[in-house]
Amino acid sequence: MCVATMFLSALSRLAPIVGSLGLSTFVRAGVIAIFFINTQAYASVDIEIDVVGLTSAMRDNVIANLSIAQQKDHPLATERLMRKVHEQAPEEIKLALQPFGYYRPTIESSFEKAEFGWAARYTIDPGPALRISSVTLALIGPGTGDEKLRKKIPDLGLKRGDVLDHARYEKAKETLVQTANESGYLDAKLDHHAIKVDLNAYEATIELSFDTGPQYFFGDVFFNQSILDASFIKGYANFKPGDPYSITSLLNLQKSLADSGYFARIEVKPLKDQTVDLAVPVDVELVPRKQRRYAVGIGYGTDTGVRGTVNWEHRYINRSGHRLDMELTAAEIRDGQSIRYIIPISHYQSHQIGFTASREHEKLPDRENYVHKLSASRTHSRGEWIETLAINYLYETFVIGDESGDSTLLMPTGNWSWTQADNRVYPLDGTHIGVDLRGSVSRIVADTDFAQFLLSIKRIKAFGYGRVIGRAQLGMSAASKFRELPPSVRFFTGGDKTVRGYRYNNLAPTDTLGKIVGGRHLTLASIEYEQPISGKWSGAVFTDSGNAFDSPFQIKLNNSVGFGVRYRSRIGLIRLDLAWASEKLGWAPSRIHAVVGPDL
Repeated sequence: MCVATMFLSALSRLAPIVGSLGLSTFVRAGVIAIFFINTQAYASVDIEIDVVGLTSAMRDNVIANLSIAQQKDHPLATERLMRKVHEQAPEEIKLALQPFGYYRPTIESSFEKAEFGWAARYTIDPGPALRISSVTLALIGPGTGDEKLRKKIPDLGLKRGDVLDHARYEKAKETLVQTANESGYLDAKLDHHAIKVDLNAYEATIELSFDTGPQYFFGDVFFNQSILDASFIKGYANFKPGDPYSITSLLNLQKSLADSGYFARIEVKPLKDQTVDLAVPVDVELVPRKQRRYAVGIGYGTDTGVRGTVNWEHRYINRSGHRLDMELTAAEIRDGQSIRYIIPISHYQSHQIGFTASREHEKLPDRENYVHKLSASRTHSRGEWIETLAINYLYETFVIGDESGDSTLLMPTGNWSWTQADNRVYPLDGTHIGVDLRGSVSRIVADTDFAQFLLSIKRIKAFGYGRVIGRAQLGMSAASKFRELPPSVRFFTGGDKTVRGYRYNNLAPTDTLGKIVGGRHLTLASIEYEQPISGKWSGAVFTDSGNAFDSPFQIKLNNSVGFGVRYRSRIGLIRLDLAWASEKLGWAPSRIHAVVGPDL
């Protein structure tokens, strides 16, 4: 509060009172002046507080507990008051350091006049850390004999010889309760918990007595919806009545229903207040999404140029959850049409049968091809892996280099993928592994024999203040007459997502005229470091290396280096890269790449 404001406030309060006393104008002015001078004495004091000798976490806790830090900006603060609360600081510092396990700090303090006002300085040596001498955990209650529960109880992070950390102790207590709840012991509680500190021996003992309470089980599950058969919708629950109650099972149910694409709102509610004989019924409220969806999109990528997409989806054709999806795409180098009919077996994304018909046309400087494909596939989860097995009938007409022709292939294919990420859109720790196998036999509706393998790996890991992103690909083909294979099953590389600095699919073996015709094998490696700059913006540097080739003894790798900027949007990273091909190093970049989409 400024002096003028305080004066006017005092004046407005005192004037009626002094006037009512019948005093002379001179005396009245004197009374008001004396009050004003006294009010001036309570103007705030400028104080800078400096705490040195501690880690940032300890320092923050010390400052949060210092009375001088809490009161220095009070409008009635005075030098005398600040000196008084400064004298309390050593005891407050000692208490603030105890949660970190330091009970014998050495503290030097000063309160001195400074150029800007006053300076309170505290130099602290936290001293030796007090360590844990023993940890006792007694498990009592009905869950004592539950070996599964005992195995789930993790290392609590509290063991003999550790520094006594009160935050870790509180976390250990929470973990015990959460672990028991996850196994169905919903009434679990700490019957007794204590830290006993012996300052003479300078050690601490921890005592925990944990009462599991009874184990609860799942009761009936009620799905409140009208668009799907009850027998089908029940398949989304990976538990049945009588199974041990599990919070993870409920979360998995909610995720599976969300991934299904059928529902706009999902609410899974355990009805613990309606429990009978420890059986907890579960109520699932489901609001369906619109039955039909239309979408139109436009985008740009340096590989494809301007591209547009029109999509129509029938989300649930019948009460068995069948779906129909049609899509039209158009870009400067590629256009296509596809229609897909999907029959879910249990979970939509992890177990389904699909029938697809598609046509694609691609035109590049050295080649042009039309691909017509019919496909029947089965997708199924195998643990954390997603497996897709399919039969593809392919008819392709093409011109590549100085060759032209058509090809018919009946190809059994297999794809196995595994993805783990802390965040699918912008992970700090994520991995994707993909394995593809395909081939054909000339005696069975095919023009030639071939077998092909492709391994793709992408790894993202936090490093320092940023992320390291690594990619690798390895592809191999075995074919009796490789040049009879159509372009769609040959290997090419180069472009936005492979070897930057080169045009899309422009790295591969060439014919006698120097035209690109594709290779039998493929190798690719890339490493990138991304560093946050400001807000949602970050910068990146990278190097890529790879090529397609015919012989493992004649590998010529093409390399590139570059840098770029990233912007984190809701749909994933918007990436803009400037890349230099190894044989075209100079001031101007060889290629500018723009890509939008998630990392994994």
